[in-house]
Amino acid sequence: KIYALDDRTIVLRELNYDGFGPDAYFWAGKGRPSLTGFKIPDETGSTTPLKKYRNANVRITLPQGKTLRDIDYIGLYCKKFQENFGSIRVNMK
Repeated sequence: KIYALDDRTIVLRELNYDGFGPDAYFWAGKGRPSLTGFKIPDETGSTTPLKKYRNANVRITLPQGKTLRDIDYIGLYCKKFQENFGSIRVNMK
């Protein structure tokens, strides 16, 4: 479940992620999840690889200069293996 609090702040409800991706981040961009997207800092403001989450409610904020209108998706993405671990389409048109 995902909710927008404002044009830059997103809440992920009941997030589950095993933490095994060696280079996984909250990720957003245009089109489909790929290296052309960008990292979103985690709930602590860190851009290090993600830790494990179990039924967590996580509040993240898009980087300065980015809003929900600038993206098509938000998800978890592993840069090293260029693998989408799960994403959701964003439609703020």
